Amino acid sequence: MKKLMLSAAIAAASIGAAQAQSWETPVIKGYGKIMDYKDVAVRPDPKLDYKLVYGIHDDKMKGGVNATLWSIARNVNLLRAGGVPKDKIHIVAVFYGPGIGPALGNEAFKALAKGKDKDKDKDVGDNPNLGLMKQLSENGVEFYACGQTMASKKLTAADLNAYTKKSLSAQVVLANYQLNGYALMAN
Repeated sequence: MKKLMLSAAIAAASIGAAQAQSWETPVIKGYGKIMDYKDVAVRPDPKLDYKLVYGIHDDKMKGGVNATLWSIARNVNLLRAGGVPKDKIHIVAVFYGPGIGPALGNEAFKALAKGKDKDKDKDVGDNPNLGLMKQLSENGVEFYACGQTMASKKLTAADLNAYTKKSLSAQVVLANYQLNGYALMAN
């Protein structure tokens, strides 16, 4: 009897383990990990055009990168894993205020980080967001930097990384895209 119960317990554990899912990053490798549940009430609709706009206004980090960029990666992974074609995903992000850092190239990023740090002699590394931004850009995500924030921090278009364009202001980017049917996503 004990052997029968032990066999049943092992079989049940094996079935449970086979059904267990694991975290994955199917499109944006290494960022925005998802658990792709198939049996849920709401999943992405491949017939919809997903038009999303993000305002990145803080420098909070997750997984070594800006937390909102990480969230955008998760959204791309969720939508693509849910069967939404790449050409039906339209994502825009604008960096402003304290969130301007990821928009910068390495030298400007280092200078900005040193300016914020009380220890001005501290060694600051390269912009950790560039690899993620490259992948997001390759998947159609557009990035803008707020020109008003740039002016207040004495930054120029030459200070931006290769994936980011200068805009007049974050307010204009957010308003224009929302008025054109984009949903404002929470950070």
